[in-house]
Amino acid sequence: MRPRAVPLLPGVVATDTFTVTGGLGTYAVAATAGDALLVRMGATPSGMRAQVRVFGDDGVNLCEDYTYAVIAQAGPCLIPRTGTYTVVVTPWSQVLTGAFGVSFQRLNAPEQARELYFGRTASGALGHAASLGTWTLRAAGGSTVLLRMGVVSGAARPQISLFDRDGTRLCSSAASYSATTEIGRCLLPDDDTYTVVAASQNGGVGSYVLSLACLSATCGGAVAPEERVFLPLLQR
Repeated sequence: MRPRAVPLLPGVVATDTFTVTGGLGTYAVAATAGDALLVRMGATPSGMRAQVRVFGDDGVNLCEDYTYAVIAQAGPCLIPRTGTYTVVVTPWSQVLTGAFGVSFQRLNAPEQARELYFGRTASGALGHAASLGTWTLRAAGGSTVLLRMGVVSGAARPQISLFDRDGTRLCSSAASYSATTEIGRCLLPDDDTYTVVAASQNGGVGSYVLSLACLSATCGGAVAPEERVFLPLLQR
């Protein structure tokens, strides 16, 4: 384990190993007041129990999660003021040594994110138990959408969540024993850009697809690149 907090970048999995019983991992996250963070830990040993916590520079525990599984996911964690925050990950039970990963995402201003389009499928991969596949979609206020995730290869089980610009979770769905899961009806309240996070419910890795459908009369949103029409310029 490293002696100092390691800088953590949004959308990037950092990996390390607990080499001794009682070990912990510490990571530094730069955040701005009003940010909503989602932080995830994923362990490689199947018997490890994951715990993740986020602390302010005053030592206050802002959010945490611990589970009886190899993954733990804390958030949305609301940031009260601009500064550097500390993420602490630990194995709290069963297997106490072994490899792990940690990642985070700003739900209100995601990085490493790709765009979803209505009526189109998009593909991604979860390469680590700690991976957070991040997507954005643009929609008109009052839109009702259907979002579906399917694992096409690997041992991952699907988990999807849809957040508004403030990081509030609007809808979510997960499956423990199926390769597919679906948010069957999610109302989007404002003309805005929304964040979708795809992850592995069981900590397995694999490739997946996302499908997005509009259930309203219209949902607005962006036009897929292959559907855009470019008109020639006319000179006078």
